[in-house]
Amino acid sequence: MPPLATTDFRPWCVKNAPEDNTATSGGVIDDTGTSSVPGVEPVFTQMAAADSVQIVSDGADTRTVAVTCRKADGTIVAQTGTLNGATAVTLSTMGSVLYVLKAIASAVDAARTITVRRLTGPVTIRTIEPTRRGFRLMFYDTTSDESVTKTYYEGFYWVNHNASLALTHAQVTLTVDGANAASALADISQGIAAAKGDVSTITNRVTTPGGITFVTDGTVQDVPTTNLANGERIFVWQRLALSATCPAINASFTSKISGSGF
Repeated sequence: MPPLATTDFRPWCVKNAPEDNTATSGGVIDDTGTSSVPGVEPVFTQMAAADSVQIVSDGADTRTVAVTCRKADGTIVAQTGTLNGATAVTLSTMGSVLYVLKAIASAVDAARTITVRRLTGPVTIRTIEPTRRGFRLMFYDTTSDESVTKTYYEGFYWVNHNASLALTHAQVTLTVDGANAASALADISQGIAAAKGDVSTITNRVTTPGGITFVTDGTVQDVPTTNLANGERIFVWQRLALSATCPAINASFTSKISGSGF
């Protein structure tokens, strides 16, 4: 039996992934992939500099990809492009953008991988693998308030996709990159659900989830029972606090699941 591999563990978005401050946040895992398996992944890292965006497949492919981005001036723009197989298609209508907020393919494909990339380089932003639908940035269109700290809550699932093995001594750790960690204006922290398979929701992303202990950068949290068996998932809440008049921050964070396997 082969041992556990890093590829056995994937982060997945929830169905209730809010894009405003009124929609439900949290709940069941996204199931828009092939045969209702997870299909949309969260993005934790972004473009290093403003650029135009291209989409390209690794073979014959005419699906469409709806891409939504934020420009350097703060405006949100979107364009749906049609793939031309392995020939890159530039989404020129949007022009130069600073963040890719989400990219969703019109359908899943069992064989083809879509790459969303910068025009310059080209540098890969993210791939949409076979049987998957797309990816999205967490904390979509969040902004600071003019006078008080504004706090947002969203989450995702870590899933053990191994066919038979458990991850023992399972732990989740948040790591914030230097630019964000050094900022006195923004704070990102994480909180693990009290039970594996939890599908709790909050009314909206500015409502504090109950029963969650949030920890800061570099603090390890145990997965409940400290084991994540094959097929099990754990929900990880992320809390973003933006101080008053906080400007746009081009930074990223990483969530890591670790443990032991056979």
